[in-house]
Amino acid sequence: MRRIGPIPLALAAAVALAACDTPTGAPGQGPAAAPPSASSTPAASVAGPRLLAVTASGPDRYQTIEFLLHLDAEHGLMAVHAPSNFCQTFQVGVVDVQEVSTPSAIEQRIVQTKGEGLPLTVYRASSFADAGIEGSFDFAGFGNVLANLPAFCAFLAGPDRVAEGTVRRVASLSNASFAVSWTGKLERVGGGTVQLTELYQLVGDAQEPSDASQWSVSASKVLLH
Repeated sequence: MRRIGPIPLALAAAVALAACDTPTGAPGQGPAAAPPSASSTPAASVAGPRLLAVTASGPDRYQTIEFLLHLDAEHGLMAVHAPSNFCQTFQVGVVDVQEVSTPSAIEQRIVQTKGEGLPLTVYRASSFADAGIEGSFDFAGFGNVLANLPAFCAFLAGPDRVAEGTVRRVASLSNASFAVSWTGKLERVGGGTVQLTELYQLVGDAQEPSDASQWSVSASKVLLH
């Protein structure tokens, strides 16, 4: 097993952390591409579960920093992978990155990431607009959140917060699949605890893993039980 830094993961995230069922680049630009040290994914203005993610190099060469918004419109919940006081602390999660070689499969690589004690807050929301994030999403960065930062911060501090705490994250990315899950016990607003089960999965074409149009969402949910 060989550990690698976050840059290969960031490049893969342009395909794997897709916001649309069939992720594509900006009109006329073909499939989405990620910058070498960070990546972001768009959120289309259509109904359904979506993921908006930004990754960047972490404090250690074997780590990556993540900030994610995962919308499950079906269940009316949004998982914000940060504490509710994010706008004051700008605290985000840091995960470890590993690459596993598979000699039995030519050019097959499996990138694994794991994290413990990662901050997460769940809110009631049926769209990104509910979180104060509006406009067309771009591939250059987290521009929409920054452009709507006052409204987004008001949402984080507002009455739609459901539960908050820390979670465990496990993810695996291969040539033709990506799966990430978060689990943990959260403190419910108003008292008590609730169990989080969050899942995001994609499948792609093993022969053309760099073709973003070949990747599609196979599962996406944010559940409290």
